Amino acid sequence: MRGRSIPLPIPASACDQAVPLGRRVSFSAVLLLACVALLAGGCVVLPIPTGEDKVLEGRPVTEFQQSFIKPGVTTREDVLKHLGQPFIIWEDARVFVYRWDMRQGIFVWIMTDGRQIAGDAHDVPKHYLLLIQFDGDNVVRRFERTTRPLSSSAPDFLMDWVRGFHERAPARRTEE
Repeated sequence: MRGRSIPLPIPASACDQAVPLGRRVSFSAVLLLACVALLAGGCVVLPIPTGEDKVLEGRPVTEFQQSFIKPGVTTREDVLKHLGQPFIIWEDARVFVYRWDMRQGIFVWIMTDGRQIAGDAHDVPKHYLLLIQFDGDNVVRRFERTTRPLSSSAPDFLMDWVRGFHERAPARRTEE
């Protein structure tokens, strides 16, 4: 989601006064804060949580869709038949990567100097991955449906997963 930007002669230091808001803020409080920012001049940052109701990229794989996967039983051909082509096939590590991004919120910022206003809005993604590793006989060795933190690059996260270095969070489902 893109907003409209209007160039402003406001120094970057004005954003040091940004006011992050928590999850339980009423619409009227947000509107009041935006009005105060507009009248007083300054910078307001509004993280607005949303439900994960919008696919930003890729094709989601639900837990039901992956329920057929059984380590030591399911073959590479079974996976391709049920889930289709993966986003990444890492042949050296024998890994399929299915990925998709869901919107978990919207990040809105507004700046003003009292005369002019600028603002923008961006979707905040949550990066999902279904990682499937096969053994030398093309049978599933292990798999995991997980999320990649925004602070971790996809290649680094994948390398850590293959090496078994990343920490498993309670929300992750792991089969080994």
